[in-house]
Amino acid sequence: MSFLFFFPSINVITSELPLVIRETKAHIYSAEAYFISKSLAEMPQYIALPLIYSAILYWMTGLAPTARQFAIFSLANVFQSLNAISIGYASGCVFGDEGLAITVMSGFMQAMLVFGGFYINLHTIPMSLRPFSALSFFKYSFEALQINQWTDVNWLS
Repeated sequence: MSFLFFFPSINVITSELPLVIRETKAHIYSAEAYFISKSLAEMPQYIALPLIYSAILYWMTGLAPTARQFAIFSLANVFQSLNAISIGYASGCVFGDEGLAITVMSGFMQAMLVFGGFYINLHTIPMSLRPFSALSFFKYSFEALQINQWTDVNWLS
């Protein structure tokens, strides 16, 4: 879900960056005002789309059928998407060029996905690479979703 929002946020921010820089230098508005207004304007879609995705995916895959667990699942997906959007905005501003930002950050996001614990057990990661696991926002989302799904399960048949 986070990749769905990550790359378009890089595209949007890098395309608007020259205009924002020119207008902040002209003291039309501050960078903070731009960021807050942009975030608030796009917030409804960045919340609604993960909620729609969660509603379809949760019930289609047969996860725990309680309203509390569905709400936690949905909130975890919303927060993960908002985190990916924020990283996309930051990388777009840091690199300034869409192609460069997407190239560098696609490798970064893949590394964060690997160190997030979904593909490999975190206990098998060498000690020298474990700090990368702490940086991965996928780790925290995956852990929250695992706790949400398996907390009330006492046995498996």
